[in-house]
Amino acid sequence: MVRHTPLCTSFGAEIHGIDLPRITAPQFHLVYALWKRHHVVLFRGQRLGDGEFDRFAARFGEIEAGAAAAHPDTEWHAAGAHLDRPPFAQLMHAPEQPGRAGLWFASLSAALRSMPADLASRLRRLAMRHAGSLAMAEPIAFGRVANDDPVQVTGSVHPVVVVQPESGEQTLYLGSRRHSWFAGLAPDESERLLNIVWSYATAPAVTLHHAWQPGDVLLWNNLTTLHRHDPSPPKAARRPRHAQVAGRYVLTSPIQQEAA
Repeated sequence: MVRHTPLCTSFGAEIHGIDLPRITAPQFHLVYALWKRHHVVLFRGQRLGDGEFDRFAARFGEIEAGAAAAHPDTEWHAAGAHLDRPPFAQLMHAPEQPGRAGLWFASLSAALRSMPADLASRLRRLAMRHAGSLAMAEPIAFGRVANDDPVQVTGSVHPVVVVQPESGEQTLYLGSRRHSWFAGLAPDESERLLNIVWSYATAPAVTLHHAWQPGDVLLWNNLTTLHRHDPSPPKAARRPRHAQVAGRYVLTSPIQQEAA
């Protein structure tokens, strides 16, 4: 029988009773619904070959080629925030014990709910520019002089508070602390507000830590969560398999939806 248990009090669920290589259509619909509600879902003890993992990941959308080769980031982030349509979802599978201690997640919808009403109201009227980390690391390739200033680097602008495209729940949308800027605000004011927002977004009450076990499969919503990797030990074992589902939504704010 398929059932689920919470991973922490604010978000996340472990799904029991599904063998992913043999998942049925009704089971997948249930998994999808649980994932929309809980943002991060975990399956334990899964024996998936490369092809079986790829096929399961592809059920969530188009898989981005080359995304699996990305270097694990130990800083909080959501992948591809600089894109007009940020990646939709990410999956990882550990066929054997990985060489890293674990993976952290932060719930941006829980963070928004934890904020004072006046702060949340202000954020609903703001947008944020997100510069890609590649643009920051290799500015000349993007037509810029070398700098570490997100105001001077091009990138996509997204609302700070967005409506989840499929569930309708409101959530913060953040990318990378160092690569973002509140569009239209003076740099000092933007930095001050960023510090406040990120203190809520990564507070212990809205985060969870996953310690890998062989056979684990993790699926998370890249639009509603942040994640970061624990540092790898000097001699890392095989990394978990990774798949990134391409973006298919332009993010909109509650105010934009109400105006429409």
